[in-house]
Amino acid sequence: KKYEQASIVRDKIAMISSLTDSKNIITNQDNIDIVTIASNGSKSCIDVFMVRDGVNLGNKIFNFNINDDNKSLMLNSFLKQYYLNSTPPEKIIINEKIYDYSLLADTLSKNYKKKIRLIYANRKPYVAWIKLCQENTNIRLNQLIASKDKSNLFFSLEKDIKSKDKIKNIICFDVSHLSGSNMVGSSIWFNKLGPDKKLYRRFNLSNISKFDDYEAMHNILLRRFKKLVIENNLPQIILVDGGKGQITQVNKVVDDLMLSNILIFGIVKGHKRLSKNDRILDNKFKDITLSLSENSMIILQRIRDEAHRFAITGQRMKAAKKQFVSKLDIIPGIGEKRKLEILKHFGGIHGVIRASKNELEKVPGINTQLAEVIHEHLQK
Repeated sequence: KKYEQASIVRDKIAMISSLTDSKNIITNQDNIDIVTIASNGSKSCIDVFMVRDGVNLGNKIFNFNINDDNKSLMLNSFLKQYYLNSTPPEKIIINEKIYDYSLLADTLSKNYKKKIRLIYANRKPYVAWIKLCQENTNIRLNQLIASKDKSNLFFSLEKDIKSKDKIKNIICFDVSHLSGSNMVGSSIWFNKLGPDKKLYRRFNLSNISKFDDYEAMHNILLRRFKKLVIENNLPQIILVDGGKGQITQVNKVVDDLMLSNILIFGIVKGHKRLSKNDRILDNKFKDITLSLSENSMIILQRIRDEAHRFAITGQRMKAAKKQFVSKLDIIPGIGEKRKLEILKHFGGIHGVIRASKNELEKVPGINTQLAEVIHEHLQK
């Protein structure tokens, strides 16, 4: 039942499986370099992954502070400088198109007196290789941003949405259920340093109609914001897991409570529910995904994933509690006091289930007729 620990182990297993998947391993290649770049507009990371004589030699890392969003130009400039002093292999795989790649390939070939190909990874098997390496570079960029600017998690988001004020906090809502049952709502809170767990909340939604996610979302939004208004602690951004329907519920609650100066976003799962296909909608349902940097998307996805984790953990706890409710609760004529007496006598529900009619009659207050009723119910 340690769901949070289990999810961490599950993710590690998935990562190991991905790395050991034969489709993702670079094989049968003598000499290649794979060059990837990740940037958030102010910080950039470039990795050069090297394979020589079929052996993976790891990667060289480079970090830059450049106020430029043009990754193609940065990569172009890097390649010219890097291979000025580093002997290139026969193939150089890149993840961005550069405008003079033919000229650069010809120049390198002449300088090093061998045929050198500069390949943009848009076909097999290069797509799989570049994807594997790009994930590594993306992670490194996020770690670099976190280490360099621990004081503001929302730095890139402020820039992308052109916020006049510093973003201090974001609240996110999600709803989880199993085919409409055990419905639970979650509200999580992030400040500029990360999760603020003292402001996390779960909501029981047993009174909500099955499969009505919109009613559930409206319910938890209204309950949470009524409290936040009283506490005079309103967030600057509301993020919901969902699209037009969920955003509509946020707009209704914000209007009903006459709240102002709060930005509203919804994060929609994309094609095949892959994170790379996620879309961000504003309060007017406009898709603003393309206006957001990669780092801003990662931050919003991280917040959404945390809200989902918190909701589904609550939902599973609720389901587990319901699953293990004593079978004695559904037997007519058995109240709380008598139930405790029976459980005490047999040492738990499993002892009661194994008990014969004669053994049940030995419990104080249980006659022959009631013993038969209990035994019949427990043996169904």
